[in-house]
Amino acid sequence: MRGNNTTDKGLDEHERLPCLGGVPEQPVLLHQQTEEELRRLGGLVDCQARIAGLGKTDEALQVEVAERRRTEEQLRRVIRAHLALDHCNQAVIHATDEAALLQKICQTAVEAAGYRLCWVGYAEQDEAKTVRPMAQAGYEEDYLKTANITWADTERGQGPAGTAIRTQRPAIFQNALTAPRFAPWRIEASKRGYASVLGVPLQANSTVLGALTFYASEPDAFDSEEVRLLQALADDLAYGVLALRTRVEHQQMEAALRQAHRELEERVAERTSELVRANESLKLEVAERRLAEQRLATQYAVTRVLAEAATLAEAPTTVAGHR
Repeated sequence: MRGNNTTDKGLDEHERLPCLGGVPEQPVLLHQQTEEELRRLGGLVDCQARIAGLGKTDEALQVEVAERRRTEEQLRRVIRAHLALDHCNQAVIHATDEAALLQKICQTAVEAAGYRLCWVGYAEQDEAKTVRPMAQAGYEEDYLKTANITWADTERGQGPAGTAIRTQRPAIFQNALTAPRFAPWRIEASKRGYASVLGVPLQANSTVLGALTFYASEPDAFDSEEVRLLQALADDLAYGVLALRTRVEHQQMEAALRQAHRELEERVAERTSELVRANESLKLEVAERRLAEQRLATQYAVTRVLAEAATLAEAPTTVAGHR
């Protein structure tokens, strides 16, 4: 029994000797594999964390890009409004004709500022309160011929131009294809690519002349700053129109005064000629009267002499008879 035990013990020790020689046991291998798995899992978790971080970074970047695009778009709109305002002021300064000024403003809004359509309408004081187009530029394609716009408080007076004239405030339609009040013009506007519309009143010195209307090809095209600048443009245009009208009135008054002065001078010259002729005639008449008086005086003197001579001739005969 002991021998067996000894042998078993020896065998156990012999079996354990290889461990002392550095040959790994199974538990050690499992431990190493577990560590490698943990390292791999740790790397995976780290990758996932990094991916999540990158995702958040990408979302933040997308938000930043979208914000920058909105800022750039707002800046672009403000720049185009500034361009239109600057060109308008230059046109007003050098304007000599009202119709030419209105056309110049519309062309500037389209060519320099990039609006799809711009037109000026004057408010008529007729029974229908018609808005009469005076000038337009851009992609119009006879749009205004069929628009039938009024500034009365009716269905066709609820658009940007009519509302701006009636309320004396800017009228904004950020989406012309869905705005209920733009329904009468929606089909024709969509055919021409008008997505948003702004109408601003032409007003100066409490006088509303009409409206200046801008059309853009994109929805939500008019922010508050752009509206403010375009209203300033409309105010400058209205001032320029009234200044031109005042200038024309002054020119007409000056022309009328010059004409009246010429007519007065002509009347004075004519009257002077009449007076000269009358004076000459009067002088001739006076001379003739004087000559007639002289003749009468001479005749009177001759008659008197003859009478006295006759009296003297009769006197001796009478005296001799008395004797």
